[in-house]
Amino acid sequence: MLYKKILLIILLLLIIPLSISAETTNNLNFDAIKGKVIDVDINIEYPIIINSYKEGNYLNFKMAVPYSSRNQKSTTSAYYYNDLNQKVFAEIEEDKFGNSIAVFNISKIEKNKYIFYVNSNIKSENNIIFSKNEYYLSNDINEFVDYKLPTKNMQSDKSEIISLANSISRSDNALEEIVNITNWVHQNIEYDLAYGESVEDSLTVLSNRAGVCDELANLAGALLRARGFPVKYISGFANSTLSWQPHAWLEVYVPGQDWIPVDPTYGEVGLVDASHIVVSKSYDASDIKDIVTTTNTVDISFGEKNNSFLINDQRSYSDNGYANVLNINLVSEKKYKQNSAFTIKVKVKNTNVNPITNLLILKTNDNFTQIYPKYNEVIIYLGPLEEKEIIYYYILPKTEVPVSYPYILATQFKDFEGSVNVYPDQGLYEDAFFILDPIFYFKDNSLFMEQDIINHTLENKNLIFDFNINNEVSNQTVDIEPNKIINFEKEIGSFLEGFFSYKISGDYDYENKITIYSDKIVVDENYEKENLVVGNNQNLPVEDGNDVWKDFKEEIEDASDKPKINNILIYIIIGVFFIIIFLIIILKPKKPEKPKEEIIKQKIHNSLKNNYYNDSFVISDNPNK
Repeated sequence: MLYKKILLIILLLLIIPLSISAETTNNLNFDAIKGKVIDVDINIEYPIIINSYKEGNYLNFKMAVPYSSRNQKSTTSAYYYNDLNQKVFAEIEEDKFGNSIAVFNISKIEKNKYIFYVNSNIKSENNIIFSKNEYYLSNDINEFVDYKLPTKNMQSDKSEIISLANSISRSDNALEEIVNITNWVHQNIEYDLAYGESVEDSLTVLSNRAGVCDELANLAGALLRARGFPVKYISGFANSTLSWQPHAWLEVYVPGQDWIPVDPTYGEVGLVDASHIVVSKSYDASDIKDIVTTTNTVDISFGEKNNSFLINDQRSYSDNGYANVLNINLVSEKKYKQNSAFTIKVKVKNTNVNPITNLLILKTNDNFTQIYPKYNEVIIYLGPLEEKEIIYYYILPKTEVPVSYPYILATQFKDFEGSVNVYPDQGLYEDAFFILDPIFYFKDNSLFMEQDIINHTLENKNLIFDFNINNEVSNQTVDIEPNKIINFEKEIGSFLEGFFSYKISGDYDYENKITIYSDKIVVDENYEKENLVVGNNQNLPVEDGNDVWKDFKEEIEDASDKPKINNILIYIIIGVFFIIIFLIIILKPKKPEKPKEEIIKQKIHNSLKNNYYNDSFVISDNPNK
């Protein structure tokens, strides 16, 4: 028997180091989120093909180019070559958003293809340091109010957006609320390249639950505006772990903090990595386009835009002294039996006297089944010297031999490592039975709820759901078999406003409530108003004087209390006004008629004038995709 025990010990010593070596060689590339400083050359070539033209035709081309801003310094030149192969530089204009627009003027088209070049050297550094002075959303943000208004793609006045924003809401602290909303979009909207050739608005993204960078930016921007934040739509470039790509993200204004970069696709708030190169900022994705203006005798087509990047220098947050800003401990048992539930406690402390945000990515073996939370990436907000704990639950794989599994917690500052040893017939075995937080979303004008239920035990579990939809009560029983994970989904239905609440009893205790808010009326002459129904934000109680309709309603109520003689007087004044207008028209002397020859000349002049102004047109091409 002794030789068998010695043999087992030797086997363990051989297997465990080999397992660690195999798992840590996985390509875990977290470098993209760690960049604080980057020096990069960007070269853009944009061909325009002239399929046909006439002598003397002109062409004017405008496109946004990188420029210097808070976190980047740009040296940019833009030019094309004329028919003599001479370099002709573009004029650089500034638009209403402060963007740099390169204007290429070709007064006389003389060849069938023009290539427009933009060469930029960008020195980008994230200089965001949050102020200690916290701002609370119980106070309205009164600066940059034009960036709070709903737009074509960020429909922040719609019931679905308002209701979701308030259901996500967890804090009155402005920075923490930005993190909450960005986390929801980052975790619940699937990144799907099928949307790479279109720009979908926030309501469509919420319904489809999928998109790429501009879809995630549109939904996050709408939700943030619904919570009262001014939001800018940003387009430019960024370096993912794969390659440089055109990208879209946001900037969000907080009093005392200035404009904060927010990327719901990458999951970064404030500490947005330095590879984010800004090309344009605007109210909405539809505001910035490449524009060609020419005559209607010119037929053109756009070639494929070619972008190339050369990194001259880059440094991480760790290189710049940020490695120890977060103090992190990974706590878990070291010995587990196969197929057991497995818990990792991540204790995170901010060692700084200023608030901070950070993206945490917990990477474990692909054979682990993550059961809570549902996502391995989370943006965390920590106040000055604050400490938080995040608990992750997994189900370990089955194994016939002892195996050691390493795992990595990546942060934007530094990575942390841990490991767990799994045995076939010994070690700790844990049960797990709980329900994940519900996700509410709208699809096809109907509200849905979905919730994962985990029963990693050897017993059947019984749950009773009691629903209350605007005081209409119903219930539903759900049975969960042993060692099962089910997704419980319920279509709550379509209604303009009201509440939905439910309670779970039986083998689990849980209750939740969501309030549905109707559309807001937004006074903005440039925005098309639809479905205009008055609604109040749950964080703006009427009794505190925050009802934006209070003064208007008081005027109506005051008017209803006044004597009816006022109404009669108004009618008399209106009648007199129309009589005066009628008399002016009747008594106005007629102009003498023009001679017939003069009328003909005028018609010819108008015809020539109309043809002149109709000779030009605009072709737009969206640069964001």
